[in-house]
Amino acid sequence: MCLDPDDLVSRWIFVTGEWEPKTWHALEQHIPAGGTFVDVGAHIGWYSLKAAKLVGPKGRVIAVEPNHETLLKLRENIRASGASAVIVVAPVACYDSETTLEFYATPRANTGGSSLSLADASRDGPVVATYQVLARRLDDIVREAGVTRVDAVKIDVQGSEFRVLKGAVETLERYRPVVCVEVLEPWLKPMGSSVAEVMAFMRAHGYAPTQRLEANVVFVPVAAP
Repeated sequence: MCLDPDDLVSRWIFVTGEWEPKTWHALEQHIPAGGTFVDVGAHIGWYSLKAAKLVGPKGRVIAVEPNHETLLKLRENIRASGASAVIVVAPVACYDSETTLEFYATPRANTGGSSLSLADASRDGPVVATYQVLARRLDDIVREAGVTRVDAVKIDVQGSEFRVLKGAVETLERYRPVVCVEVLEPWLKPMGSSVAEVMAFMRAHGYAPTQRLEANVVFVPVAAP
């Protein structure tokens, strides 16, 4: 990977060789050879690149990332890793409808804090850029990727997680993937949702939380929706 030592996630990977190791360990058990992994909020590609090794040449990884600057690093890392044939990049935000939204980019010190919410993006200081991004439903992204299975989905989008889930109902009901979601009340609230709402939504679609790891909750399908 090409890493920026001044950026939080990159620096952590550079120093430790890991990022959210407990979460990755929980996910990798559900990503088989020939499978499909969906990375919503792919950032610089840590999860996507590790998943690409697991699914292999017959599998697929869909990496969703709207941040203009981060997209450049994501694509560079995919090329550097020789994973271009496996990873499909969707340069959009995930939402519950197709629309155009304001995106707020955070400083170089922590580009992973960028968000569709100005309040969330401003937690560690003023944003450095604001621009419009195309937002799409995950269901549409998955359908257009032409995959026949989805084994696991990771969602980390700095407060917009519930919006992503609402736009992924067809994917959840058709493929029944394991879903890992960042669930933090202070981040969800500015986007008009809550931890309770996320939990209720997942239960309504036949999912149960099994693990809380770092800031993430892993949901597994337990019943038909």
